[in-house]
Amino acid sequence: MLSAVTGPTLAGSSLVMKLIEDRKEWAGLVDAARRGDAAAWPAIIDRFEDLAVASAVGLCGDLDEAPDIAQEAFVLAFRHIRDLDDPAAFPAWMLQLVRTATHRRTRRRQLASVSLDATTPNDGVGALVDPTASPDELVINAIEQANVRAAIEHLAEGERCVIALHYLAEMPYADVAAFLNINVSAAKKRAWSARARLKELLPMVTDALTAARPSGNNDFRDTILLFQAIRTHDPDSLKRLLAGDPTLATATEDWSPAEGFESSLGFSERATALIRAAGTGNVELVRLLVEAGAPVSEPCPCVDHESALVTAVNIDATDVVDYLLEQGASVDDGAFDGASTALHVAVHRKYPHLVQRLLAAGANPAATDANGRTAADWESLKAVRIPDTNPDEFLWTRIRAIDLFAPLRHGALVHIPPAYGLGAMRALCGIVDAVAPARWWMVGFEHGPYEPLEFEQEALNSGTPATIDLVGSGEAADRRRRFASSLERLTAAPGHKVVMCVPAPGHEHDVTLTLPGLQANPSVLTTVVVAPYSTEPPSIPEALPEGFDARLTFDGARARARRWPAIEPSRTLARVYPDARHEHIAGVARTALIEYALSDPEFALPDPHTFDNPDTAHQAQTLVRYLTHAFRPFEMLSATPAADTTIDELLNNVEHILNL
Repeated sequence: MLSAVTGPTLAGSSLVMKLIEDRKEWAGLVDAARRGDAAAWPAIIDRFEDLAVASAVGLCGDLDEAPDIAQEAFVLAFRHIRDLDDPAAFPAWMLQLVRTATHRRTRRRQLASVSLDATTPNDGVGALVDPTASPDELVINAIEQANVRAAIEHLAEGERCVIALHYLAEMPYADVAAFLNINVSAAKKRAWSARARLKELLPMVTDALTAARPSGNNDFRDTILLFQAIRTHDPDSLKRLLAGDPTLATATEDWSPAEGFESSLGFSERATALIRAAGTGNVELVRLLVEAGAPVSEPCPCVDHESALVTAVNIDATDVVDYLLEQGASVDDGAFDGASTALHVAVHRKYPHLVQRLLAAGANPAATDANGRTAADWESLKAVRIPDTNPDEFLWTRIRAIDLFAPLRHGALVHIPPAYGLGAMRALCGIVDAVAPARWWMVGFEHGPYEPLEFEQEALNSGTPATIDLVGSGEAADRRRRFASSLERLTAAPGHKVVMCVPAPGHEHDVTLTLPGLQANPSVLTTVVVAPYSTEPPSIPEALPEGFDARLTFDGARARARRWPAIEPSRTLARVYPDARHEHIAGVARTALIEYALSDPEFALPDPHTFDNPDTAHQAQTLVRYLTHAFRPFEMLSATPAADTTIDELLNNVEHILNL
């Protein structure tokens, strides 16, 4: 639990004090954090925030982007502090975290023109803008800042790092050299070269770097602590933070699912503090934020645009729903691609008690989603779904691309290369729903982004019955014992299961040894093994890994184009197909999509007549659209009914599309 710092604090101190001179103090704080003392974190952030932002400026060259990168680096530090063996190595470790977040984060640079209407940092003008300045001064300021940004960006990375650490973090060149693992003469040479490049812009650049220093106030630190308090369900810390600065109630955090995977940050996207709190189901956190001024109906500034009310309805957080309705939350706003209202979501999730509450609060029963369906239309649609017709040997997943390219036998071992943020977990939730009644069991070892909290939230959001039983950090032998215990719990649990195994570096063999037993267990319908997390793009060989029956590969291009379930057919296949016809149709479809992707790699699906062979392009585009569909746990996202296509119907339709 986060609590007030008890002991000497480093708030307001500067890194002009050499790291070695106060190492005993900050290393003690880091050691306390490693042992679980959350009270150490405010002082750690105060001590290293300038260094983190300066490092981000040096690595990315963007003054606006740097604070977000540094914030992500601190989130990484929160999540993985127990992995740091030596507290004295924290500065170098922090640099690596900043480097990881910088390297993997999508850069959203806007260096070109600045609107004359932009009068605040959020409107595109940087930190040096005076809100009381005249229009002429604003124009001059905007031009100067554009020049400063361009000058910083065009410095070599090594030069930027030295200049940013020296002027922003106030580090002497000896410390800069030690921090960057270069000699002092090299640091001074880079600084001289940077100053020569900047020339007359140097005074403005140094002013900009000074203004970017987060230690000038507590906003940077407190925003990090705010979201940490929400994640850990800590109302005491949240209350204290909001009492000190009520404007924190409108704070946001921002990273995409892909960035989360690539930087070990977990699932996210841009979200407000209130939406994050509503997603925990903790009404006390929600109440504190609303009372501090969080707009109760403000939508998420992410691609889904859901409100706190929609978020709470989605996870059946009745207390939060009641409170938000009492506070006048808007009930008919649309969310997700399909513009589903809170009433739609309650029907999709089969929460009749929330349907009643929303109607009593004035929800419009005639409101339609993006495809023209009311909540009552969905109620009728869900009542007449095709019953389970799974063949004896193969599972019917209701996900067309999987049933076509990688039909899953009962008891199959399925390999998934790293696919974090590409819809793999949602596809797995769809499989669990298709073979219901079944339960999703996630066993294995925490590492990278694979932590219980993230997947418990995913299961909650999808309404998937789940047991997340990942083994945390510790000695290798102890982790193996705990993994064996989780497997015993899985085996003893009644009912059918879809099992996901998560190996970690150093524990791949432990998972491999368990696979024959899981495959032989009649209660396990299928076992999915994800490859260990890596920051590098996975290398996917053409052949299936030895011992596996199928592989599901997910594709970033299809995910970006929202062609869910984003299955990449060239590396998605099964060792055994139900029959020769099925294998033939899958092979022809796979070849058609591989060839089409050469001409349209981002799956924009332009007019077929713009291709050399319009008929072939039309066929492939029709197939892409046919294989793109919702699955039942996530119908509300697109407002499109899930595919209940039987395997026979699937093959007939693909055969027709391809004129076979």
